[in-house]
Amino acid sequence: MTRMLLLLLLALPVFAQQIRIDLAAKLAPLEIDRVALGQGGLSEQPMWNDRVNEVRMLHPRIIRLFVQEYFDLLPAAGTYHWDTLDASVDTIRKTGATPLMNIDFKPRVLFPNIDERIVDPSSYEQWDELIYQMVRHYKERGSGIQYWEVANEPDIGESGGCPYLFTTENYTRYYQHTVNAIRRADPAAKVGGPALANSRSPILPALLDFVEKSNVPLDFVSWHIYQQRSEDSAGDDRLRPRPSEAASGAQTRNHSERMEYGAAGSSAESAISALLHSRDRVSNERGRARLLVLLPYSGFSG
Repeated sequence: MTRMLLLLLLALPVFAQQIRIDLAAKLAPLEIDRVALGQGGLSEQPMWNDRVNEVRMLHPRIIRLFVQEYFDLLPAAGTYHWDTLDASVDTIRKTGATPLMNIDFKPRVLFPNIDERIVDPSSYEQWDELIYQMVRHYKERGSGIQYWEVANEPDIGESGGCPYLFTTENYTRYYQHTVNAIRRADPAAKVGGPALANSRSPILPALLDFVEKSNVPLDFVSWHIYQQRSEDSAGDDRLRPRPSEAASGAQTRNHSERMEYGAAGSSAESAISALLHSRDRVSNERGRARLLVLLPYSGFSG
């Protein structure tokens, strides 16, 4: 019996693996203040204005703000209302952070019917002007807003708190109109999306193909990860550094994100999530440098 076991062991293949650890190597600074927070658009009131001091102690650099219909930005055609949204923007600024504005609303004037599948406004001319006026307002106000994100979880619609349920075709059309209006108001603005619920959604490769074939800007790509393993949510291959980029020292940013929400009774306090990881990367395609910035955040939920 002993001889048989020995023969079996000798017959097993041996897989030699060598692991090299370079303790002197450095990838990038941790920059913990890049970890951002998010405020859900569940109310027109600042959801945590009595927690500004506590949030400020976290030294956040960015807080993501859902710009939703509660703010009533277009109460009538050609009439703009900013005061309510101003209050939430000001609350974020008091923490020392700057807002990342997530455009995620349907003004009744432009969307008279409530239907998540209706994603195009009744007038793109009025929509473009609304976005232009909003971005210009905050630029002139000195709010320091740099990032504008187009939609939130557009691949699952109302299930993800988004009034839009997009397809690959209509998201790119909506994205083009929206970011062109943003850049018209602020040429230095960083624009992107699509803040997918599922990083494997066909909306992402459709967006990447669209911007490659057009002059539409894309400064960052965003998606959400709800799995525990980051490898479960690998996105489009074009988001990964190519060997030529690594060899040339191109610096890119790419992040995987996990959001966990927790409500504490009826208060606006919530659990603050940790993100999985982040890193930088720049993709040079067709002679155009494009910075893919995926901004991590966790959420406040009332």
